[in-house]
Amino acid sequence: MKRVPVRQATESTRSLPGEPLAAESLVVLDGSTFFVSEPNGNVDPEQEASGFFFKDTRHLSTWRLLLSGRPMRVLTARTPDYYSARIFGTLGTARVGLNPTILVRRDRFVSDGVHEDVVLDNNSDSEQEVRLELEFGSDFADLFDVKARKLKPMATSIQIGSDRVRLRYEHDAFVRETTISFSEPPTIDTDGARFDLRLKPRERWRLCIDVTVVATRASWTWPRCDSGRTRTYRGPFRPPACPGSWRCSDATA
Repeated sequence: MKRVPVRQATESTRSLPGEPLAAESLVVLDGSTFFVSEPNGNVDPEQEASGFFFKDTRHLSTWRLLLSGRPMRVLTARTPDYYSARIFGTLGTARVGLNPTILVRRDRFVSDGVHEDVVLDNNSDSEQEVRLELEFGSDFADLFDVKARKLKPMATSIQIGSDRVRLRYEHDAFVRETTISFSEPPTIDTDGARFDLRLKPRERWRLCIDVTVVATRASWTWPRCDSGRTRTYRGPFRPPACPGSWRCSDATA
């Protein structure tokens, strides 16, 4: 079993505070985009140095897969590539030393977003009932605030659809979004998604989850300024007026 310690990932993740994390954490990355989690794939909001980070912003601060109310029991966890992870486990209630009735597999891939496959196998000759829950949350914290443990409260909004949820933070022109979509329609509320499953004997059930992010700045356009020409500004805050010291042109700033 291969688990990648945070200190062996990248310069960015090396400087994350290590005290709240377990001795070994699962790290998947692609360039400056990275996902730090527990070996079972979960991100606990109490562990401030973990989560999914994109362009120095934490887009997932909570990411917990629960099976019948408990985290999965990890059998193996490894990183086949720097950008992917594979976790095998079973129910948290499974007894040690016995063949597990339910096997769970989590495959995670990181790029500009996250793709995660969750596969459940019923290895028994009888029907099994399992409640699968995915708790999610995003604090949109800046990476440097996370490292310094100086998290600021963010007023975020949430939009819930039939098969997806969108978390959003907006301050003037500063916009950050995290959209989580599911291949199977769940029951969704503001804290997570839920699937109540009845697995037939030897049945396999699969769920695909996509996490897409938005990190942008809006544009503000003045119809006229001192020169009579329009000017478009892209920046983190809405300007109060067109400053006379700026030289207006047709180019974007």
